[in-house]
Amino acid sequence: MVHRITESAGADSKTRYDENERVRKLDCNESIPGAPAAGKDCEEYPFCSSAEGVARYLYEGTGDEFKDDFSVRYIDSAENQEAGRRLVSL
Repeated sequence: MVHRITESAGADSKTRYDENERVRKLDCNESIPGAPAAGKDCEEYPFCSSAEGVARYLYEGTGDEFKDDFSVRYIDSAENQEAGRRLVSL
């Protein structure tokens, strides 16, 4: 189960959302060789709008308990962005 966080829920939630995004970008650049092909986005799961996102290890557990407890993959940009819009609208 994932627990939603939103940028608009306050400073703590915004900071965690931003950290999830920052760590995701670092991992996408380091773990997946090359830049994404045209029409592709680097997407993560659990997604950045969840407490279980890629930066979870900075907020929960001890040490690196949750470090690298996520996956990233290049996916179709249009599908990814539509899914993001739907998540935000919930």
